[in-house]
Amino acid sequence: MGKQFPAVSGYNQIPNGYFVPEIWSGNMLKNFYEQAIASEICNHDYEGEIKDKGDKVIIRRDPEVEIRAYQKGKRLEMQNVSDDAIEFPIQRGVYFNFPVDDVDRRQSDVPWIQKVTNNASIKIKNYIDATLFADVYGHVATGNQFKNNVTLSATATDSNGIPSFLTSVMVMLDENHCPNDGGRFLIVTPAIKGLIMQNSVVNNAMHMGDKQSMLRTGYLGTFDGLKIYVTTNLYAANTYTYVLAGHTAAITFATQITKTEKLRNPNTFGDIIRGLQVFDWKVVQPTLLCYGTVKTS
Repeated sequence: MGKQFPAVSGYNQIPNGYFVPEIWSGNMLKNFYEQAIASEICNHDYEGEIKDKGDKVIIRRDPEVEIRAYQKGKRLEMQNVSDDAIEFPIQRGVYFNFPVDDVDRRQSDVPWIQKVTNNASIKIKNYIDATLFADVYGHVATGNQFKNNVTLSATATDSNGIPSFLTSVMVMLDENHCPNDGGRFLIVTPAIKGLIMQNSVVNNAMHMGDKQSMLRTGYLGTFDGLKIYVTTNLYAANTYTYVLAGHTAAITFATQITKTEKLRNPNTFGDIIRGLQVFDWKVVQPTLLCYGTVKTS
């Protein structure tokens, strides 16, 4: 191994000096990251208002009007119509912060600062996915569970089979008056994806998305208006995964601050690279969400 430029004890090289061309000859190991899908299954209806007007927005609900049967001569009853509102504050944030030594920058022949910040942005997206999926199930409307502790099998033709699994999702969405306008989604694990791909009936009926979309968002395809996404970030407990389904109108997401900046390091010759993302989400239509606890055999 070649020599590194000397550093004080305890100072981590970038990392361990391995960005120096003598070590890697310009080739860097590529990490494969989970595809972020939160932005695909949420709406961003109020993001502009939050960015422009403060740290929260008041979401007004349409008033509910009562419908009554009519007969000739019947005295009409009057309904006092009132509005309702949901407060959507921004209360979550995540950041990164690392030093860049001038010597290491000079001796490196790859744009590693860009690579490291790209790495950080992908990690942030995955952090958001995981925290959203860990939180959202507590906001699903009571009773909206389409499967309970079911073991899915590639060969099953009963309730443990993939067609029955997908049908139960669509039936529950229909029963909750979920619009079938292209906004319906289902999020599954890679193992469930494998079962879907093995089922010829379902696989033939799915309209696959273009390659770029699948790479960017984890999008698998569409089955009867249901967009199917794949992730490893779904919440799991007691060997069962909480598979999530719903409509993009159910969850609203907003990012208020996304910033990356560089400043000189006051303690050495070099820079500090740091980034911040402030964000949050809100379940505004809990009846448009449902879930199932499943595993695969």
